[in-house]
Amino acid sequence: MTAIFNGLFGVIARKNGAGGGSDITLETSVATTATGYATPLNIDVNIPAVSANDILLLFCTTNDYSEPTNSPPAGWTKITEQDGTATSVPTVAAYWKRASGSASATTETWSAFYPNGESYYIWVGAYSGCATSGSPVDAYGTANAGYSSSWSVPVTTTVDNTMVATIMGETRTDLTVAWADGTELIDTVYSSSAGVHINEKLEATSGSKTRAATPSYTSAFAGIAVALKPV
Repeated sequence: MTAIFNGLFGVIARKNGAGGGSDITLETSVATTATGYATPLNIDVNIPAVSANDILLLFCTTNDYSEPTNSPPAGWTKITEQDGTATSVPTVAAYWKRASGSASATTETWSAFYPNGESYYIWVGAYSGCATSGSPVDAYGTANAGYSSSWSVPVTTTVDNTMVATIMGETRTDLTVAWADGTELIDTVYSSSAGVHINEKLEATSGSKTRAATPSYTSAFAGIAVALKPV
């Protein structure tokens, strides 16, 4: 059974042309929202246009807190997930895939992100300038909390000039967040009971980092920070 789709969000135009520049750069991104309960639940995920060796980074969040049973298409590697610890805490997950060549925007069918899920927000960004062999992930961190007025996700990078992309899912529909630094990419409500916030920051030096945000209202959250390493 295919999920019901609520549309496409926030397409960011390719910035540098094929191949990007010397720094890791978000070239373009797309998002998908879906609603459904089927088992398995098949979601046709929007995938942005890519150039050879671009890294596709996928973030998914849902307002359900149960364990995921993801079945990604071929070529995707799971980075990590942060499960909710109670009904008030959402779940988030992250995956990556390297583009073997240039390709136009398309869709891919993912099966059963979360079997008991209700609403889903899936963001996919195409990053140029990442490592062209092996894993492009230098490090990642996870965090979650019940009702909190200060959100943070720790991550310790091992090389300079990483791009740290962070997702924070939450369970309110009336808040915004103020990031401590970096560039906000997404700040949106995707269901009647959940919102999502995505940020990126190019970290010039390696070491212990904290991706922090202050919500306008106290809320539960779950977050993942992924550091992509450069060529």
